[in-house]
Amino acid sequence: MAARSLSTSPMSCRCGIARATGTLVVPADRTDQTAYAGAGLRFYVTRRFFVRAEYRTHMVFTSRNENEEIDEWKIGLAFFY
Repeated sequence: MAARSLSTSPMSCRCGIARATGTLVVPADRTDQTAYAGAGLRFYVTRRFFVRAEYRTHMVFTSRNENEEIDEWKIGLAFFY
């Protein structure tokens, strides 16, 4: 008689470490549409130096029951010559 493998499980075990052969977590849906609105200010400290502040609110239209809202704040310094 030929030897048969009795293991039909999707899990295998070697040296005490279990390795899964299937996907355990569903990947995130990355095809959602987005929109954003924002406003910003620019303040000139000198003729060649300014400070910038910006606010944006992002809306992610998901396929779930709730849409996601993400707020973004930026502050920047710039100079030029």
